[in-house]
Amino acid sequence: MGICLPALGLWLAALPALGQTDGMPAMSMAPSDMAPSPAAAFSRPPSSMAWAADTRFVLKNAKGDRVVDSDFRGRFLLLQVVRGGCGQPCRDQASEVRSALGDLGELGRRVRFVQVGTQTVGPDGLKGSPTAVDGVLVGHGAAPKGVGPAGALLLDDEYGAFVEALRGPRPALSARLRKLLAARVSYIGIDEELWDYAPKPMDLMMDAPLSTHQQIYVDNRPQQIGSVYMKAVYNGYTDGTFRTREVRQAKWAHLGILGPVLRAEVGDTLRVVVRNNARQPYSLHVHGLRYAASSEGAVTAGSPGPRGVIPPGGTYTYVFDVPERAGPGPNDPSSIVWPYHSHADEGVDENTGLVGAVIVTRKGMARPDGSPKDVDREFVTLFKIFDENRSALLQDNIDRFTEPGRAPATPFLDEDDIPTDAETATWVESNLKHAINGYLFANLPGLDMRMGEHVRWYVISLGSESDLHTPHWHGQTVTVGGRRTDVVEVTPATSVVADMVPDNPGTWMFHCHVTDHFEAGMTALYRVAPAVRPSSPQGTR
Repeated sequence: MGICLPALGLWLAALPALGQTDGMPAMSMAPSDMAPSPAAAFSRPPSSMAWAADTRFVLKNAKGDRVVDSDFRGRFLLLQVVRGGCGQPCRDQASEVRSALGDLGELGRRVRFVQVGTQTVGPDGLKGSPTAVDGVLVGHGAAPKGVGPAGALLLDDEYGAFVEALRGPRPALSARLRKLLAARVSYIGIDEELWDYAPKPMDLMMDAPLSTHQQIYVDNRPQQIGSVYMKAVYNGYTDGTFRTREVRQAKWAHLGILGPVLRAEVGDTLRVVVRNNARQPYSLHVHGLRYAASSEGAVTAGSPGPRGVIPPGGTYTYVFDVPERAGPGPNDPSSIVWPYHSHADEGVDENTGLVGAVIVTRKGMARPDGSPKDVDREFVTLFKIFDENRSALLQDNIDRFTEPGRAPATPFLDEDDIPTDAETATWVESNLKHAINGYLFANLPGLDMRMGEHVRWYVISLGSESDLHTPHWHGQTVTVGGRRTDVVEVTPATSVVADMVPDNPGTWMFHCHVTDHFEAGMTALYRVAPAVRPSSPQGTR
């Protein structure tokens, strides 16, 4: 897989001792400590492509007292870093920054502005040796030799995570700071955890035992992993300490393996802070929204600098703007959906479990939480064949769940990637999980609604050429772009928004209508309860 080494890694390589002296920590670019699995060995990006900011520093104030980065926690920290003293360009820039913060009023008071140089920079400034000052720049992803006399403007959040580099005169600074400080903020951890595709190993849609063929997708055998796999998944956290996971709300119980739903109204900015707690480099790449190259979450050949691929243990802030072109179009309903997923090694990462959704609501149509005002209930469903043969954690799952030597070490494939013997064919097929939100055979919970509600379904597909899906609702119909139907079509990385007003109570099938997908477990049940009657005034009938 030919991917060029980003320029950032080239100039960092020229600074091997940076951060090792003068109180400065080394930059976080550690490779994974895990041996690559058979599925990932040929395609994982080099660890040098992964980068996470290291915002720690040890400097001195004008009195000579030791000052560290953690002294500023609880407020945003805007650093103006110069390589030397603060000349006229530096002073002019500082004046622009102070004026921009003043323009923001109460919002601006959330920011502490601090100048950093090798000489004392004002009474509130910090100083350090050239190595220490360059370390601050490198820790924030800035090439020291590229910093001009006005210095670099580097914004960290209240937990010490680097947000982005700023530039420009007062109006541009005011506008950008306003967006960043008022952004909708999400904290997401990339965690490794066990996932069960079929907690109840039976065909719940038919209330029947699994057939012999269906059992290969869920049974744990000496040469077969079964239904439980180690996965890497996106989890929501309460804040930037990443100590406490968010409790998933009941309305999102159906999300299953999907990460937290990110919400936006047209005109918003999203700040998504991601901590990689896993053993491989991963990222978060979003479809549809507007972002700078540093928030792409993918490495593009010939593009220098950090791109949002996060090394193990690293934290990265993605900034996404939501202009009109990222929201509903003229013929769309009040909200639409985009997928997000890891793109460090896209196909491998998706199959490892790193997928989620962003819902964007039309300007003026959103509640405070970003949900559409004209919708009572929302469901996000991902139709995807998780190919565990191409998971970054395949070897981990082989070692954990099969008897030594029983699983095929290397699949025997012909020129069309078709298994050439029965045992290999069964092994490969057993690792193809035909899932809705990571669940097989109607194990998906939480698809519950009432008659008469305005229910919006966001249907997504990701995967390969086999992921051509036709989700079908029994018992009701939906409207899509003014067309009424009970079947929609999704292909990899596409989505459909379908609106339903259920009028038929009961428990109904929801499944992919592609026969072999249906038979392999791409099924669910949804439940329509009677409408709640409004209570009668006291004393009336």
